[in-house]
Amino acid sequence: MNKKSVGQPPEGLHETKSLASALPEKNAEQRPKYVQIVALPSEIKSRELPIAPDNVVYFNGPTHYLSALYPCTVVVDGNEYNSVEHYYQACKLYVLTGEQSAAQLKASETPIEVKKATKNILKEAKIPAKKISAWKDKDSIAVLKHVIYHKFNQNDELKVKLLDTGDKILIQTYIGDTYFAAGANAKYTSTWVDRHVNQSLKYPENVVVDNVQYLPLVANGKNVLGWILMQVRDELRMRSSA
Repeated sequence: MNKKSVGQPPEGLHETKSLASALPEKNAEQRPKYVQIVALPSEIKSRELPIAPDNVVYFNGPTHYLSALYPCTVVVDGNEYNSVEHYYQACKLYVLTGEQSAAQLKASETPIEVKKATKNILKEAKIPAKKISAWKDKDSIAVLKHVIYHKFNQNDELKVKLLDTGDKILIQTYIGDTYFAAGANAKYTSTWVDRHVNQSLKYPENVVVDNVQYLPLVANGKNVLGWILMQVRDELRMRSSA
């Protein structure tokens, strides 16, 4: 592919300011501090996707089927969950506070409620932020890949919708998260896309903990959830064609 890759430094580790630094002051709330990116080593199997307005799907919030907050029954290891978020938070509590705490989440019907309940339980248990962050760094990607695969594999309508996105770039547009999302809203991210038309995003084909550092910058963030969804999409496509 002859397109120039964006979101990757030329070599080594860089602390890179986002496009937000060039935008008017009214967008100051969208400016993250810094997002570290590391050049993708040539030995890691990778893919490239062209950046274009018609090659992007933006998603955010409980009404979008790609979101972890989307209400959807998922069965994992014989247990039923009301959304990806329910499973994710249950796994977090199971590791950090124990099985009984995780079981309390069954009383939370909506994904928003389960997020609030988890936050309260962790606070009451006095789990330090550093420990929560360590769990996120170590386990969150594997947990999300596992449950997201089940979500789409178990729900034919959602699987068809995901596969129908083809090879489009899936971007979670949320200002408050520069890790799982783009760290910006849809309007801002759309501007970023427009400014990088005819370029591409090069990323590790396998999204795992050790490869997160090589994910390219998308607007202001790493968009980890978007890349996980794209990998699940590839896996489902391969299984469907087998």
